[in-house]
Amino acid sequence: MMPVTLDRDVCYRALQARDARFDGRLFVAVRTTGIYCRPICPARCPKLENVVFYRSAAAAQEAGFKRSETIHGVRLEGTDKPGLGAKIARTLADNGINFRGMQANVIGKNFLSFVALDSADDAAKAVKALRKL
Repeated sequence: MMPVTLDRDVCYRALQARDARFDGRLFVAVRTTGIYCRPICPARCPKLENVVFYRSAAAAQEAGFKRSETIHGVRLEGTDKPGLGAKIARTLADNGINFRGMQANVIGKNFLSFVALDSADDAAKAVKALRKL
């Protein structure tokens, strides 16, 4: 996948400010470390010339970057059903889990989603809640 076509300066300012409005909408890959993270990552902000912006975690991984340890998430796979994304969001909310974003793809009859969460505890709670779907 190609890097985000958004203005690099806008994306970089969002990264510098750790702007939560961009969380789940873009992922930041750092060439010098080989990792990617969310724009709200608490780590020191990398230099602009060292970053690439992607629309999804999957796109960053496809480009060869590894997930940062500060990203907590749940990967879901299964058979696509109408309204499944809304059902996942509702299940998380009903269980008191605050999620930062959800990337979902439907490939043929299969569904693949990555849900970004605030903590490892929330990820564990999400797995437990979503097993019931």
